[in-house]
Amino acid sequence: MNDVEKRAVLNQRLLNAARGSEDIEELLTDPDCRDPDDEDYLFDINCRDILGNTPLHLVVSNGSVDNVNLILDVPLCDVDIQNNKGDTPLHLAVQIRDPEVRKAIVTLLVKEAEAYES
Repeated sequence: MNDVEKRAVLNQRLLNAARGSEDIEELLTDPDCRDPDDEDYLFDINCRDILGNTPLHLVVSNGSVDNVNLILDVPLCDVDIQNNKGDTPLHLAVQIRDPEVRKAIVTLLVKEAEAYES
C-alpha cells in the first residue's frame, strides 16, 4: 500500500472512530497511525465525510466530552471548519440536549478557538 492509500485508509478509520465504531484513544495511540521518523500523525485530522463533517463535527454530535478532548489534542485540528451545511463544531455543540454535556463541549471549543487566535 502506498502512502496515499494508507492515508485514505487511516482517514476513513478516523471518521469511523469518530462515529463510534472504533475507540478513538486506541486509534490515536496506534503506532501504525504515526510516522516513525517524526511521530506526526499519518491521517488528516480535518478529513471530511461525504457531508463535509470532520472527526470533530462527529464527536461533538455524539456528545462525547472525552472524545472531543482527544480530537482537540491532535495538532492542526480546525475548530472553525464548516461542514456542507455551513455548521462548525460549535454550531453542533449548542444543539446538544444535555445541558451539562453541551456546556462542557462548548467550553472546550471556545477555549481552543481562543488559544488558536492568540
